[in-house]
Parts: sequence; C-alpha cells; structure tokens
Amino acid sequence: MTATGKLAERRRFERGKWNQWKYKTYWIGLSGGISIH
Repeated sequence: MTATGKLAERRRFERGKWNQWKYKTYWIGLSGGISIH
C-alpha cells in the first residue's frame, strides 16, 4: 500500500467518524435531548 493510499484511508476514516458524531448530535437535538448522550 502506498503512502497516498494510507493517507486517503485515514481521511476516509476521520470523515466517517465526524459524520457519525454529527448524525448522533443531530438526533439528540431532534429528540429534545431526551435520548442518552
């Protein structure tokens, strides 16, 4: 695996984590903060 491939893989992983966090925060806000954080 090339260094560029590794970097792309890491960036994809970071973006996935960020999207997951955004999605979770969105649902917490949507449910009025009732759901468990």
